[in-house]
Amino acid sequence: MANLGCFKPLQGATFRVTKLDECGNPLFDECSYAVSDGQTEIEITPNTTDGQQFQQLNAAGRPLVNQQADTILNWFDYKVTMAVKDPELFWLMTGADIFLDYGGLSAGNVITSDNYATGRLALEVWLGNADEVCPPGVPAPFFGYILLPFTNDGKLTDSITVANDLITYTFTGRSRVGTPWGVGPYDVMLDNGGLPAPLPTPISSNAHYLDLGTQLPPPLPECGCLELIS
Repeated sequence: MANLGCFKPLQGATFRVTKLDECGNPLFDECSYAVSDGQTEIEITPNTTDGQQFQQLNAAGRPLVNQQADTILNWFDYKVTMAVKDPELFWLMTGADIFLDYGGLSAGNVITSDNYATGRLALEVWLGNADEVCPPGVPAPFFGYILLPFTNDGKLTDSITVANDLITYTFTGRSRVGTPWGVGPYDVMLDNGGLPAPLPTPISSNAHYLDLGTQLPPPLPECGCLELIS
């Protein structure tokens, strides 16, 4: 076994969200996914519970048993801070209904008590690379790639502060087990022939998080949602 290479992640590139059904399958329709570079920050944090501690002291106060079980991974929390308001991306990430203008174009979003926190999506994030030149023998630069294949509870959080400053929107959610993502519906790596390809092997159904290096450039951002074709 040998490394593909070592890279130095620096800054963020684009991110992609893909709408999922209740079982975590990507939805193949005319508004299934969106790619954006309007983020100012993306945080991905493991949510854990400390393992149970077992301690028994003897009559002299010295421990006979003093152990702690392994930490339990509950899920990964994500937080995306956006400086761009894209109504269709907003809908994909939160479930908030799209509000149409007189011409039938997506103009905004309506949050109700029924649709709040109903965002269910796969989150992919591309990272830049601090190296400006390709390593010896490597035909293309590396990019970082992070995947949360099955998330729910997607919602708008934090204050929307209207002031003499940049106005941002904050979206959060959390990963869950049971993903049927497999190798995914997109090309995210280069195969042995240097051609775009999906993941080389399926991820397990209990995967919360995947982090890898890829030589396939990240997708280009585009305002609005796009059609996913099977």
